[in-house]
Amino acid sequence: MFRSSFKTILNKGFQYIDEQLHKVGMSITRIRKKKISVDDIAVGRTLLYKTRLEAVDADLPLSKARVGLHAMKMQPQGHINYLALTYLQELDDGYSLERLKSILVMYSRNNADHLKSLSDLYDISCENSSYLKKVPAWFTVYPWSGMGHTEEEIERRNFSTLIENKKRGGPALDAISGGSQYPLTNKKRAEFEAELLHKLKRSISKIGYKPKAGNFDPIGAIVLVGDDGEWCWMVNGGIHRTCVLAAMKYKTVIGSVLNIVYRRDVSDWPNVRNGTFTEEGALQLFDRVMAGDGYKCHNVWVANQFKAGKIFGSDNVQF
Repeated sequence: MFRSSFKTILNKGFQYIDEQLHKVGMSITRIRKKKISVDDIAVGRTLLYKTRLEAVDADLPLSKARVGLHAMKMQPQGHINYLALTYLQELDDGYSLERLKSILVMYSRNNADHLKSLSDLYDISCENSSYLKKVPAWFTVYPWSGMGHTEEEIERRNFSTLIENKKRGGPALDAISGGSQYPLTNKKRAEFEAELLHKLKRSISKIGYKPKAGNFDPIGAIVLVGDDGEWCWMVNGGIHRTCVLAAMKYKTVIGSVLNIVYRRDVSDWPNVRNGTFTEEGALQLFDRVMAGDGYKCHNVWVANQFKAGKIFGSDNVQF
């Protein structure tokens, strides 16, 4: 009897998720369940935030993409990878790897000066924002994700950053030492970031973008839906490809939807339910991601470069 009831509730929960995906033109093909209790799945929308989906591949518009730690739009003052690539390839005297390295290194110095914790990145004014001061800026935690911020999880992310850098042939840096790609805070890591982007850009320019060849590591998408029905998608895996393709004027990418987040469900988001974020702070962050405007020290730095003409100073550049 218990197993029968559990299965019935679980199926209703999955049906709820499928209905929500259909609203943005997608559907479930497979589900990888995390640890789920009867209480968790009693309400379909709670299951939505406890489950990682592998939905059908979908054409995702790059105009609705949100990239990086603060999920920025790819626009004139948006994500630094997109911004630098777009600017350099439009210059009369051309794009070069060394110029790309120079921009990212200068950008990393600005981040190193200003981003010490998630509090500096998110800049949320709510009653429990003090917790964000204890979490390093490279350990991104969103209210709608199930990821917590225990010391064990932070250490695991720190070590995995070192492994990933070495695997890619980059500098032997863990996250604490500045090895994280977002935010860039280390000169060697910034130069390596430029090399990764350069290699990918050269490859796509030569043979085109063939997403089927990379199905082992698809571009991942977290779809966010506002109360007014407006939506965007956060890049969750495949940031380099997304930025390069956008800079090369691609309009869409093929990606896999991993989850769908509704603003109205704020009280059901895992890191709101466990007290990590207040509803007020969680909604502030959701709205900033939807707007795609970026974080403070990024916006100030980019604006200053445009104003001074030190980096982004050519009238010939059309974003």
